[in-house]
Amino acid sequence: MKITAIILCGGKGTRMGHKNKGLLELGGMSLIQRTIERLPETVDEVLVSANSDIDSYRSLGHTVIVDELSDCGPLAGILACSKKAKGETLYVTACDTPFLTASTVSKLCQMIESGTSNLAMASDGSGIHHLCFASNKEIAPSIEGYLTQGNRSVKGWQALHQPTILSITSEKSQEFLNINSEHEWRSAQKIL
Repeated sequence: MKITAIILCGGKGTRMGHKNKGLLELGGMSLIQRTIERLPETVDEVLVSANSDIDSYRSLGHTVIVDELSDCGPLAGILACSKKAKGETLYVTACDTPFLTASTVSKLCQMIESGTSNLAMASDGSGIHHLCFASNKEIAPSIEGYLTQGNRSVKGWQALHQPTILSITSEKSQEFLNINSEHEWRSAQKIL
């Protein structure tokens, strides 16, 4: 089975002072570059969901997809990318989680490829990380109907598909660090 990684960079960055988070540098590399670098070799294709700075994202050498539906949050990006994805398995992550490991990505994708689940999400004991998941491409079209009904919640859409939870216990507690603010960005710089 082919795997398509979808990296979400389409947010407005309101908690970061409206900065494009994917292009913020952390240790000399942009957050999206760090995210791409951490993908396992088993990923066949990378799609970037972005709604601004398109040329900057294209310069990384991957296909950039713009949302077809506006103001619908991450689900719009996932939907748009899923329509272009070549892989049967989709791995979805936000660009602001630069410490995720290839091992976690592989485990999530293996859960889909084995047929034991249509949707697999990661949990590290502090909670479920709803924007770190793998799914069967076949369930992606259901996002459109969900959005058409006025729904926007990733968590709500995921609940419709009875997700399997992958429990990750890692000595590297920063694996799921999500950089949403200047404070978190400064904290992440100290980890490097």
